[in-house]
Amino acid sequence: MRQASVRECCRSNRAGHHPDFVDDLYALKETWFIRSRSGRSGMQPTRAAPAQAPAAIADLNLLDRVDYEDAFVVDTAVRRAPEEWMRGFLEGAPGWFRAAWVGVFKTLGAEFEQHGTADQVLGWKILQNGPAEIAIALDATVGLKARLIALTPTGQAMIVTLVSLDTRRARALWVAMAPLHRFFAQYLLSRAAAMAIVASRPPSPES
Repeated sequence: MRQASVRECCRSNRAGHHPDFVDDLYALKETWFIRSRSGRSGMQPTRAAPAQAPAAIADLNLLDRVDYEDAFVVDTAVRRAPEEWMRGFLEGAPGWFRAAWVGVFKTLGAEFEQHGTADQVLGWKILQNGPAEIAIALDATVGLKARLIALTPTGQAMIVTLVSLDTRRARALWVAMAPLHRFFAQYLLSRAAAMAIVASRPPSPES
């Protein structure tokens, strides 16, 4: 029996079959297995990579003290506002990640609203939102404060994370969480970039 292609799986996804799993397959295919194809006008995705956070981030004064900082960037020809990238990064995550994220919020003692609204992104409160960047906040009762910032340098999308750890429990939790955070930040930004390309393309004749 002929094995179904990822694109064919995506067509059956429109009929309601395992949307998160199929979206992940397509995003991974587009992001991690880059190859030249005709008619794509250079819209080739790349995997997100660690980067240096811009010095201007400090000028946003999002935290009194920063105990942890990282940044990931992905090259992209898709033009989107910082808020669109942030929502794609978090709200566009697969369902299994969003479900697990509810558990993380409970562990940290943070309030959570699963459905995105104008003033929050997947439970994170919007602090600043402009044409250059969007900054969102999570303040947990365990003493952990986190800030996510999405920026759109020319030809790129970037996610910056800032964390303040005010208690011993928060520091202990972050030792365990930090490696997972770095893995998923890179994965979700890569996925968001790939899905942005998919969304920007007109439907193919075979769809």
